[in-house]
Amino acid sequence: MFFSTITLNNKDDIDRDFIKNLYKEYYFIMKKQVINIVKNETVADDIVHDAVIKFMVHIDTIRILKKQILLAYIIITVKRMSYNYLNSRYIKDCLYTAEIKDSYIEITEDKNVNIEEYVVMKISMEELKILLMRLPQRYQEILKFKYLLNMNDKEISEALDISLSGVRVYLKRAREQAYIIALEWK
Repeated sequence: MFFSTITLNNKDDIDRDFIKNLYKEYYFIMKKQVINIVKNETVADDIVHDAVIKFMVHIDTIRILKKQILLAYIIITVKRMSYNYLNSRYIKDCLYTAEIKDSYIEITEDKNVNIEEYVVMKISMEELKILLMRLPQRYQEILKFKYLLNMNDKEISEALDISLSGVRVYLKRAREQAYIIALEWK
């Protein structure tokens, strides 16, 4: 069992019992939520255990929550941790193993595409990867989610835990900076 290998530093027996009961009561709910997202039982166990460790850190807050709110908090936490895991894994996969049907991103006949998007979309994937490395980390992440992972704004919002308007602002700024770098590069 998970608790046979972990010790709670500076926690009294009441806190230890509370966390053990929380783990026993919600383990299968947490694991089911994580497996639905990550589709891997071993990874799901790791994420559930990481979540329980996070709960230990916030035990004073968790202890006072009503049962329904606690359940919602637990589910949201494990889902967020699952998506964070997938996003970090997908970013690594995209950097090294992305399969491209042809060497250029095709621009659609969309009338809403602005000039910055057009320039970013016209460069090859290899050039895009090099260009992305020259951008700040936050801009790299958001452009990878948008163009390499084909995530929509809502999915990006959930993955990065920022508002939809925040996603749009970051995308606009990232595209503008990528556009400037691309012009200097060409």
